[in-house]
Amino acid sequence: MGAHGVLMTEPKAFIERYHDWAQRIIREYKELLPDANYEYLYDPYWVSAYPYRVDFQQQPTQEVSITVRNFRDTLQQHRIVLQLPPGIAADPAFLEGTVPPKSRQSFKIKLTADPAQVPVGVQMVPMDITLDGRHYGQLFDFIIQAKEPVKKDATQ
Repeated sequence: MGAHGVLMTEPKAFIERYHDWAQRIIREYKELLPDANYEYLYDPYWVSAYPYRVDFQQQPTQEVSITVRNFRDTLQQHRIVLQLPPGIAADPAFLEGTVPPKSRQSFKIKLTADPAQVPVGVQMVPMDITLDGRHYGQLFDFIIQAKEPVKKDATQ
């Protein structure tokens, strides 16, 4: 086994120490984070959007895939509401569904921009999360850009 340019001819002890450390840190996180499924308070991506940056400057309609992860051994229900800026519409307007145990699932959303109403520059789209009836709030987001900021003439 190699380790930073050094050949480890007998890595068993090293692997055992690492495994013991990993088990200890898992126990510590479980004690530290007040949820039976500590992963929801630890993993920053149990809800994510792809692409993270959505650019409407060339096309007024774009598709975003929202992925929801289930760490539990049971079916998980979710409700995700996008907090859209003015001039952006989503179809569907919110996601409500389930994810099987110990898996992840992706859901497509079609976003349409009205260039006359969308604010200039980069805008954040927070996702308001409710999981199995527990409201977590706006934990995750993605960003959009619909039009470039107007550049001021240097003579003005």
